[in-house]
Amino acid sequence: MTTKSTKDILVPLILLSVVVGLRFKDHLMNLGNSPIFSNVPDLILRLTALFHHTVLPILVVLSSIIILLILYRLRPLSSLRSEIDVGDIWIKLKDKFIGCIVLSGELVISDSQDLIILGDRIERLFQALRNSSVNYTLFASSSIDNDYKAILGIIVVGSTEDEIMSNLHKVKSSVEAVLPELEVRMLNGRSLLNLLNKSLIPINCGRLAKVYSNHDPLTSLMISYLKGAKRASYKGVALWHLPLSHNPPRKDSSIYLGNVIADNREIYAFNLDLHDFSSHIAIFGTTGSGKTTTAKTIALRLLKKGIGVLILDWHNEYSDLLSIARGTVYRLGVDDVSINPLAPSKGYGLSEHVEFVTDLFSDVFNLSHPQAFMFREALKKAYLKARLHSKEPTIIDLVDEIEKMPIRSGWDHETKTALLRRLKLLTEGRIGKALNGRNTIKVEDLLRPCLVIIELGHIRNIYAKQLLVFSILKMIYDHYVGRGHIVNCIKHLTIVEEAFSALSRKVGGYQVVERMLSELRKYGESLVIISQSPSSTPSGVIKNTAMKIIHTLHDGRDVDVVLNSIGLDKAYRKVFHILDVGDAVIRTPSLNEPLIVRIKPEVSEEVSKISDELIIVDHS
Repeated sequence: MTTKSTKDILVPLILLSVVVGLRFKDHLMNLGNSPIFSNVPDLILRLTALFHHTVLPILVVLSSIIILLILYRLRPLSSLRSEIDVGDIWIKLKDKFIGCIVLSGELVISDSQDLIILGDRIERLFQALRNSSVNYTLFASSSIDNDYKAILGIIVVGSTEDEIMSNLHKVKSSVEAVLPELEVRMLNGRSLLNLLNKSLIPINCGRLAKVYSNHDPLTSLMISYLKGAKRASYKGVALWHLPLSHNPPRKDSSIYLGNVIADNREIYAFNLDLHDFSSHIAIFGTTGSGKTTTAKTIALRLLKKGIGVLILDWHNEYSDLLSIARGTVYRLGVDDVSINPLAPSKGYGLSEHVEFVTDLFSDVFNLSHPQAFMFREALKKAYLKARLHSKEPTIIDLVDEIEKMPIRSGWDHETKTALLRRLKLLTEGRIGKALNGRNTIKVEDLLRPCLVIIELGHIRNIYAKQLLVFSILKMIYDHYVGRGHIVNCIKHLTIVEEAFSALSRKVGGYQVVERMLSELRKYGESLVIISQSPSSTPSGVIKNTAMKIIHTLHDGRDVDVVLNSIGLDKAYRKVFHILDVGDAVIRTPSLNEPLIVRIKPEVSEEVSKISDELIIVDHS
């Protein structure tokens, strides 16, 4: 049922009146000349009587209908208009945020067996929605806006903006996982507001099986719209992941990564869209699964595009790239170069910088509140003294200030001892050389349009290595914030391996680091986060990576984290255990469904045929 707009009613009525007037114009013109009405007063009396008994009642009825239509049209908004807040993909009504996801697409139903399979998949969809604990309502509508038609939509509710965004992504991931052939999109706020003025058909989710078995009109509509799925498999595991058509991104705006695999064949070339890099990338996989090779492949092909790459090399595995690409390697703890985590930033005032550095050390060393307070006070004194001598403070200066701080109670003594136990190791040996050397690496040296590798494998203390990684990310972040130049495309790539999963998961997450990740993308800086264990990687870090490349995983907890983060079907649980070395499940913002891709590290400059359906031409 579709509600007609006021314009849809008034325009036909006006046109009808004009047509009737033109059709009977001659009769009306001759009416006054008729002998019956030759007497003007008599004519006026008869017309008045006709108006009172016929025309006036008709006008009253028509006016009432029009008023009722207008009121009915505005019924959802009349009492809430002053309280509606329209966002990008949500609207706020009183204390609730509302979003909407709509589905469209086509898949072929050739026989009764396909119909049964479709029913099972729809049931899996609603099981996934129930498991997500999201408050939602289904509706069917003939159209959502002028240029988009949908047969099924899902209204999602949340109490806060963060919750509605999370719920929308959960629902979208669930739908894409179970019905990957469909196009799934989130309505913008204005389209959703317009949707409130249309008639909806709510569906009782608890009675889905009954509705389906009885061939409800909505189900019939769904089946007629959802036509044609092509089943694909990987090593005998059936998956619903193969797109029926392939529209690769343009060569100048993408890099070749490998070939899509289905039914034990390499079907067609797969390119990563450069626009997807702004969302950051996560590469997961056990040791030897091929994740480092994937990172190297991405790095080399971006370098060919003139995009600079910085690699924070946790295990000293990337220096062989220098035989292929032009670049520089810094060996922290060995070479006479260092990173100063306390170096002042041009993008902040002193007090804000002190807070930032304190939060950074708190993230790495999991400082208690008293420890963070003592650290902050000592850091302020170190900065003030360094200014008097026109130099930058170092961790050695910070430790000196902590040692000079007076002890007023047993708590002070315990706090001071705990701080010194953590920080003194940063002033000795190779760690001290890497953090307190005279020749500090400048951020401009890191962001050059070539390959830059910082080797961390010579430093064995994982706290110190993690501090170095996070300090480098802070240098990059401060640089971009100071410039303030926002772009919508990738300008530079930084690869970070194992730094986020080297330590046990910190309660509350790595807040300052997660903030940097969420904001770096708008400056054209893309990060590749590599980890053996998704379950040991902070959820906030995973949330900030929209592109996922997953190699072999064996641990059930790791598989669960991946399945939940990108909403994959449970069939992929088996796939993650049997992926060959170099094969990966890939999900990007540009893909409506995940793909299994065989990474091709070699760069072919010639035309090569992989199968009857695959042709690769010049991937450079």
